[in-house]
Amino acid sequence: MEMEERIKIITGSMTETENITDVLERAAEDKADEVEIGAGRPREKNSDMFSDATRIENEIVTFLRNSEYPRIVKIICASDAETELYMMAYNYWYATEKDERINDGRWD
Repeated sequence: MEMEERIKIITGSMTETENITDVLERAAEDKADEVEIGAGRPREKNSDMFSDATRIENEIVTFLRNSEYPRIVKIICASDAETELYMMAYNYWYATEKDERINDGRWD
């Protein structure tokens, strides 16, 4: 399974996940197919949210590169704008080809 298939970024309602690595490690131990991570708290400046998204996604991608489980990590964002920003951050840092981008149909 490719990385862009293992990370899903969606809009929903979930509190911020405090220690992402602990959540991922528990999911790996339990051989969980899927785990949900609450995105960082909303920020006034998009640049601060982009930094949060980059930090959170880096932690997730680094973990997933070295672990079969969880198979899918859902990042739950508080708003559609935040979801879009998280997708843009992922695509900026990790998608080297167009078909590797996370895209829910709003672009291209």
